[in-house]
Amino acid sequence: MKCRKCRLEFKRALELFNGDIVCPRCFKSLTPGEDDFAVGEEEEADFKLSETYYLSYLELASRPEAYPKEKEKRNKKIETYRKKALEYCERAANAYHPEAIVDMGYYYYKGYVSLGQGGFGRFRTAYRYFMGIIDRKNNNNIYEVYSKYYSLKGEKMPAEAAKEKVRMILGKAVNYMKDMYLSAPSEFVSNRKGNIYGVDATNKKLGEELAGLNFDYKIVRDETAKALSPKIDSLIEILKTCTQKSAARTPIFGMYEVTQSDVMRLREFMDNLRSADRGSLLCALEGERNNGAFDFSVFYDDPARVFAGAKKVIFCFCNKNSSAKNMKRDISSGALGANFSKTEAGLKNIASLFDPNGGEELSDIVQGAFNGKDARGNESYLFYIDDAYLLFNKLMESGDTTAEAFLSLLNEKYKD
Repeated sequence: MKCRKCRLEFKRALELFNGDIVCPRCFKSLTPGEDDFAVGEEEEADFKLSETYYLSYLELASRPEAYPKEKEKRNKKIETYRKKALEYCERAANAYHPEAIVDMGYYYYKGYVSLGQGGFGRFRTAYRYFMGIIDRKNNNNIYEVYSKYYSLKGEKMPAEAAKEKVRMILGKAVNYMKDMYLSAPSEFVSNRKGNIYGVDATNKKLGEELAGLNFDYKIVRDETAKALSPKIDSLIEILKTCTQKSAARTPIFGMYEVTQSDVMRLREFMDNLRSADRGSLLCALEGERNNGAFDFSVFYDDPARVFAGAKKVIFCFCNKNSSAKNMKRDISSGALGANFSKTEAGLKNIASLFDPNGGEELSDIVQGAFNGKDARGNESYLFYIDDAYLLFNKLMESGDTTAEAFLSLLNEKYKD
């Protein structure tokens, strides 16, 4: 991309703390202004390519049966489609194509850009993209560029077509904004003094910009939902201990049945961890499909896709924060005695289950725990150091990581 002020060509813009996007040399804001928007053949082509790649990404990601014997090939294709969708959308957005700007806001708040980015940066950036379109002073310019574009294309009623297009883009930005505020962290949307992103401040801003346009823009944030999930409160406390190397005893691996709102809360927790602590927790989601099989998804995948058509979704985590010293301490007086090397190997085996290119074993284990013939109907399972050795290492060494093999060991562990 190229800065219009200093003409610097660069691959990625600088993201400021307040969410603004600026040139890395001259710091000119790249957030669209009144005279910035452009719609031409090149911008339209890039935007349409982005849409095509994103639809291909969604289609393939929602079809676990595709490439059944070549999961690595399927996952590589999925990642290629995602990267291409972002590449072309970013190119069009940096040329100030209005629809691409809205989509970039969507990609930021959904976590597709800077996947796993901590803090509130992605929400602030998404807010900037959406408000760049919603801002009333920009609407006339968006209308003018589309009217000119449709005239050049030979549209019979370019003014009417442009008016309809602008309303569609505004509606898209407003709906994405409302959806973002349902999943954004509580501190980001709070109505504390001076917070321009708070629900009340944002509703006031939307009301001013959209006055007379008959949009249902009001953001409603239901904070009571958080109080209704003590299971997730408990899980978050457990995950906190996993980031503390001084904790006396922490689980090595865990599986919890979750709802979509639970996943939003878990993302909020993860986003606010230090990057080093966040890196110590490997997380994934497993969705049960109609045939009873479970399908692996990375934790920051689009939750709407993960939950679409899923009978249940399981959150899985692996705690990499147990240092060799802590592991030796934890098992020194247990049944494993000094058999540390095998326990360490067990932990490495568990971590390997979270490789997106080889998630069959994790899917089998989750299927055995939650959907097996003799499964006990639990909503969660936690495994500690001794379990890591007795269960997972045994499974990995035998080479049998099927649901049946895991279920047999699981029932032995939890037998009455």
